[in-house]
Amino acid sequence: MDSIRIELSDLKEGVNRFVFRVGPEEIDLEEEGTFFPKPVDLAIEIARTGGTLRVRGTIRTEAERTCGRCLAVFREVLDATLDEALKVEVDKVRIFDTDYEGDPGFLPGPPGAFFLDELAREEILVTSPMQPLCRPDCRGLCPVCGADRNQGDCGCRIEEGHPAWDALRNLSRNLGKKD
Repeated sequence: MDSIRIELSDLKEGVNRFVFRVGPEEIDLEEEGTFFPKPVDLAIEIARTGGTLRVRGTIRTEAERTCGRCLAVFREVLDATLDEALKVEVDKVRIFDTDYEGDPGFLPGPPGAFFLDELAREEILVTSPMQPLCRPDCRGLCPVCGADRNQGDCGCRIEEGHPAWDALRNLSRNLGKKD
């Protein structure tokens, strides 16, 4: 997990640009029910102003997932953005977050360098939807026969509501008939 390495000596004052392509396994990119078939591409811009670094960039990869409604396997492109403020302290780099009251800690790396693996992985996972859908209007599986309703109507009659409410529903119908 040390593949996106930045050497402090390579960072000149002003804007520095980097492009990385790493395998998902190189940054420990794992998510239950998801396979990452393609590499992770990063285009990063690091602006150095004295002891402050502003890291901005884009991250892109592809995920093969299972739809949360119909269980179909599908692929989707995941795009994430990276935007972090970092502070150089001697030869280590600390995350500088003005909204965080505690000690946000140092980024991993040997003296004079730091790794962006963890930040890239976190951004991809945060961007990834919690319930993946093969398409926004996915109709899911029929609760009676299990057919994929995206493929067409299965003809099953689906009762609305819970059987515990049948007595009240029948009472309401009977009262409506007496009027």
